Amino acid sequence: MTEDKSSWDESVEKSAPASGWEDEKSRSPVQDRKEVDEPPNDGTNIYIRGIANGVTEQDLEAEYSKFGKIMKINVLMDPYTKENRGFAFVTMEKAEDAAAAIEGTHGKEIFGKTLLVEEAKRGRARSPTPGQYFGRKTGNHY
Repeated sequence: MTEDKSSWDESVEKSAPASGWEDEKSRSPVQDRKEVDEPPNDGTNIYIRGIANGVTEQDLEAEYSKFGKIMKINVLMDPYTKENRGFAFVTMEKAEDAAAAIEGTHGKEIFGKTLLVEEAKRGRARSPTPGQYFGRKTGNHY
């Protein structure tokens, strides 16, 4: 009986990864989740952070229209205070115009704050959320 057990232990050791758990792929849905329909950024979408509270879409249009035709401007607003959240997205018509806009405005001071400008990681905005949590309600948090 001990022979069978030892041979079983040896077969398990041979089949198990040498370094332990780190060789196994995570089964977490959060890490594996990807948006399938997410279009890549074709170089026309610009991410701007560090904008001052008073900056509006019109202010950004005046600044970025110098570099080419603007297709869309999206200044993210706080729903409660109605002030901007400090960042925005500008979509230019051409990738060359967007590259020139990034080079021309990164590090520039507008309304007393220095802009940090880079190519956006996504081609479009995320899908809107319902605005409330629909998960399991526990405790007195609700």
